[in-house]
Amino acid sequence: MPKKSSKFIITAEWLEKECACSTGSAYALKLNGDAAKIYRTCPRGDWLIWLLRHTNKITLDQARQLAVRFAEMSLPFIAKRFPDEKRPALCVEAVKTYLAHPTEANKNLMLAARCEARKAYWNMWGIAADADAADAAAAAAAAAAAWILTRQTARHHFYKSAAKIVREIVKNPFL
Repeated sequence: MPKKSSKFIITAEWLEKECACSTGSAYALKLNGDAAKIYRTCPRGDWLIWLLRHTNKITLDQARQLAVRFAEMSLPFIAKRFPDEKRPALCVEAVKTYLAHPTEANKNLMLAARCEARKAYWNMWGIAADADAADAAAAAAAAAAAWILTRQTARHHFYKSAAKIVREIVKNPFL
């Protein structure tokens, strides 16, 4: 685990142990491992999510909220490329319903929608989705993100937008 003093400090050893990417590690170390500053200034949402997950600073509901937001950003790309594919959008709606009204019935609908979104993913991209996805919208978000991330311009916009969204949903937990 990172060293903790008056500030939450991330060390080179911890980054290596957690298998951080070299670019993300360099960014963290450039800021002297100050997790609060890293979180506040990081330009990439994927790095922020990685940091939250590897420091156990994100809840399952927050992860679901993030997946919904990312999927919503990406649904227009799916609709354009696969106009008859409605399962990712239905999955997003099921997750939103569950988050607003977390009943057992809504949870079951969300889980069923996740299965359908995974099938859509397999159909759209021809590969299996991760069977251990942490939340119901992950399959839809992964499929949508795969489409977005194939384009360099969209990639830069997505990372920047994603960082803003992450900070909106998960307030800086390192303060």
